[in-house]
Amino acid sequence: MNFSNFEAREIISILTTKHGDPSEISELYNQIAPLNPDNELKLEELLRKAIDPRLRRLRYAKPQGTSTHLVYVDFGDGPMLPMTQLGQAFIRTLQIYCEIFANRPKIILIDEIENGLHHEGMEDFWKGLMAVLEDQDVQLFATTHSRECMEAAQKAASGMAGDPLRFMRLDRMVDDPSKIVGTTFGKREMETAIEFKTEMR
Repeated sequence: MNFSNFEAREIISILTTKHGDPSEISELYNQIAPLNPDNELKLEELLRKAIDPRLRRLRYAKPQGTSTHLVYVDFGDGPMLPMTQLGQAFIRTLQIYCEIFANRPKIILIDEIENGLHHEGMEDFWKGLMAVLEDQDVQLFATTHSRECMEAAQKAASGMAGDPLRFMRLDRMVDDPSKIVGTTFGKREMETAIEFKTEMR
């Protein structure tokens, strides 16, 4: 192995249902450009598509009178706004992208991935996330209780080459509730379930 070309990566990253701490997310964002400046531009473009097309740029800055840095957002029509004023959808999306670009895990686990996201923007969110996962060679395992989230993921994946998405439903066995069995759904099964409004959660 040529260790001069070895790229250090986290094995696994885990994001829980707890909302991310803005200062910690900001510190992750600050690590992205030194690792790869192109990824900073990719992140801005992803947020533009998934959250707000007016977004021009992001900046890592310290508010006057404080000791903590935050990510600020320039929308081009006034002063830059701190991420804390932009809602949970923005913070959740930024957190996921920063985790991938900064920590470069091989696997990322996200519990209740729909947490904080608005259902109307979920398909764009999934399109951007799947593009990042493919670009950065990261495998995602996500949980959700939202049918809307599952349908949005399926629609986003339908435009990609191959069959990159799998759904797994976990059920307790009727004859032995202490045991859980997993049922996997592929592209065809999911398209049929969506068409006929079959329960798949």
